[in-house]
Amino acid sequence: MYDWTTHTHTHLGGHCSHGCVYCYVQAMGERFPEVKAKYSGPPCVLQGELTVKYGKGRTIFVEHMADLFANGVADDMIGVILDHCREFPENTFVFQSKNPARMARFIGLMPPSVILGTTIETNRPTPAVSSAPNPLDRYEALQTIRAQLKNTTAKIFVTVEALSKPRSRMKFPGFPGDGREPRGRSRS
Repeated sequence: MYDWTTHTHTHLGGHCSHGCVYCYVQAMGERFPEVKAKYSGPPCVLQGELTVKYGKGRTIFVEHMADLFANGVADDMIGVILDHCREFPENTFVFQSKNPARMARFIGLMPPSVILGTTIETNRPTPAVSSAPNPLDRYEALQTIRAQLKNTTAKIFVTVEALSKPRSRMKFPGFPGDGREPRGRSRS
């Protein structure tokens, strides 16, 4: 996913409660029936994934196909997954969530070396696009996490993803950029 990670791993199956209209997992599910089957239904821990041995010296993006801290994921599932990660302390684990306020509640259970992040699509609430927490609330929650971790080796990142790309014509009804010309710039 990111060129600075060496591995990806997901322990979670089931549908993400954020329901983002641009979700690449859902798009992959339309093309690949096995992906659709794995990421449908209520969130669940894929028990076989808890047996994966991570080795040492890796940077592992955990839950790259799901959001571990989405509201639909039970606290005990989060705990089991973090327990598995802590079994391999010689690695760095990447956790990215659109619910960093909930992520903050689990800081004490994180493995010793972490990189924590969130995604920001816009500077406005986006209920037609996602039921994830408001983007500005995500940013503020991540700043709170940064303050909590200021005396640690933890790193923080924010991914900024435009809601529509120049070549895509995704439409978000009632949202600036809903297929009309961009505001504030001339197209010459």
